[in-house]
Amino acid sequence: MRYIDTPQKINILEILGTKASFSPHNYKKVIFGGKNSKTVRDFLSSDLINGEEVGSDAYIRKSYKYFVRNKALQQDSFLLNLSSDSVIPILPSKFVDLKLREGDLIISKDSNIGETIILDKDYPDHMLSGGLYKLPVDINKYYLFAFLKHDFFRTQLNFLVSKGATILHAKKLFLDCLIPLPNQNNSDQVIKYLDTLVRLVINKEKKIKENENKVFTLIQKEISSNQIKKDFKYQFPDLQQILLTSRIDAGFYCEDYIKKQFSIKNYTNGAGTIEDWNFEISRGQNLQVSAIGNSIYSDQKKENFYTLVRFGRQVYDVCESQGAHADKYSWNCT
Repeated sequence: MRYIDTPQKINILEILGTKASFSPHNYKKVIFGGKNSKTVRDFLSSDLINGEEVGSDAYIRKSYKYFVRNKALQQDSFLLNLSSDSVIPILPSKFVDLKLREGDLIISKDSNIGETIILDKDYPDHMLSGGLYKLPVDINKYYLFAFLKHDFFRTQLNFLVSKGATILHAKKLFLDCLIPLPNQNNSDQVIKYLDTLVRLVINKEKKIKENENKVFTLIQKEISSNQIKKDFKYQFPDLQQILLTSRIDAGFYCEDYIKKQFSIKNYTNGAGTIEDWNFEISRGQNLQVSAIGNSIYSDQKKENFYTLVRFGRQVYDVCESQGAHADKYSWNCT
């Protein structure tokens, strides 16, 4: 694996340094070509700012104060992933103001350890969970952020964190991870160049986020403005409904879900399901090198290529799968 050095032999001092551990994992090292480096700790301008736990009893349906959970930090995004699962309304009396501002770096120390994002705007009504830290960085913040999102940082952190627990805990070990620095004559230009690239990615994600919100707003406006005249009335499920699903703890019984279903079914231009439109649903294959071959992306339709659609935040264009049929389209509903 890249960046990893597994020694063929170790000495007694190294064994004592790991408290007499004989696990090979504890002796692996991360390597890189340059000689210049700084730890994450060296980039900080002050102490870490830790989030606070509020307890599930503080969770409520609606509020003007919110609790940001670890799952709001995702590997494939530079920004907060806001959803009903990742951002929870809480009692205002439990809110702790961490002064979350645009440009703040947020890192996870529990569960999805090492995941890092940057705030795209001020979040005065949001607080962080106890599994998150705010990193106070003033100089070379975007350069640091680039490496925090890279496998080089994750590989180091994985070596430092104890294995075996159901939920991993990195504590403050990420502060000891090394960040390489350019050592050539134009090192300042290299840092500035990487800084610019990261800013461009952030701005692009912001724009995508804005456009996504506009699309969702237009869809909501279209549905709500074109309703058949019926009044929505929520009712708890009866015995017949429960027997049909064999579930009593399902989210599709809640008022919010049923209200959304009502709005769609009550849309004047009609509604239908994927099956109604004669599409078949099947599990999409894992797009990686595997026993069935390689998956290759293409910007244009080609023979033996199929379109993979993901109903979510992203839509992938065209990809190739060995063994796929030219006349069959696979719809991935994850």
